[in-house]
Amino acid sequence: MSAPVAPPVRELFAPRHMDQSSLPALAALLVLWLSEKVGEGTLRDESPEQFAQEQQLTDVRLQVVLAYAQQQGTVELLQTRRPSTVRLTITGVTVVEELLRARRTRRVRFDYLTSALVKAATDTPQYRLRMEDFLASDAMSLYRDRLPREEALLAAEYLGVRGLAVLDRRDGRVQALRLEGAGIECGLAVEDDVSVREFMANQPGFSIGTVNNSNVQVGNDTTQHITQINTQQINHGASPAEFADFAQRVLDAAHTVGLSEEQRSQLINDAEQLANESASSAPKLGRMHQLGVRIRDALAQGATDAITRGLLDAAHHLL
Repeated sequence: MSAPVAPPVRELFAPRHMDQSSLPALAALLVLWLSEKVGEGTLRDESPEQFAQEQQLTDVRLQVVLAYAQQQGTVELLQTRRPSTVRLTITGVTVVEELLRARRTRRVRFDYLTSALVKAATDTPQYRLRMEDFLASDAMSLYRDRLPREEALLAAEYLGVRGLAVLDRRDGRVQALRLEGAGIECGLAVEDDVSVREFMANQPGFSIGTVNNSNVQVGNDTTQHITQINTQQINHGASPAEFADFAQRVLDAAHTVGLSEEQRSQLINDAEQLANESASSAPKLGRMHQLGVRIRDALAQGATDAITRGLLDAAHHLL
């Protein structure tokens, strides 16, 4: 069996998952569902039929999901029984832990909320989204974890500061946001699974960071306060220096990773590009992230020793 791929954090925690889950996202949902069925620390056999009903999957789609998850090494399908049952593997338990850990990170939640807001506004007439509608919607749930209202308001403020949306306020509180110009273009990019931060990183004049030297007003029902946000206080992405350090670590260990020569050559090429991009005078976050993902996926194919697994963990932290 080949080494399992990295946990599909991006596929699962993306706004488009709300409408139609990709195959990797469904496989991730399957292992999460199985983890909830674990009783008293034992790995139980479960019929996948209930999962299929919850996700509204056809029999054919269910079989594809089961086959994909089994190929990834996250589940074991027991076909000797009638009906067939499925069991979470140790690899599957590891994937569950990674997904639940990612769900708690600020970067994942921020990327999800900013992209979800843009997507929701794109789907409304005249690109105008009422915040109360969004706050009451299922989009505020990140795999059964209801996100705080304050995080969504902060994400809306980010869109306003970055010029992607015009914010309508009443008594200092954001009532609605309306996409204009670049915000509409960003909405199209989000549909193609590009995060808001990645879209912004590829815009002329954008620098690495979140909101630089900007006063952001965040209100609730009883109070309103001003939160000063800058790249030193809140940074939802890795810095160029962190990417540079990661690239050098990969280059140092590239010849020990269990890959074919062709795969190793590509890994080294990607790591060298990442090192060059992170050391440039105007590093592009989107490009660094893209190279980091390619390196991470390559490392996952050869994660058979402690050094490579350490690099893979570092990649998960960066991305």
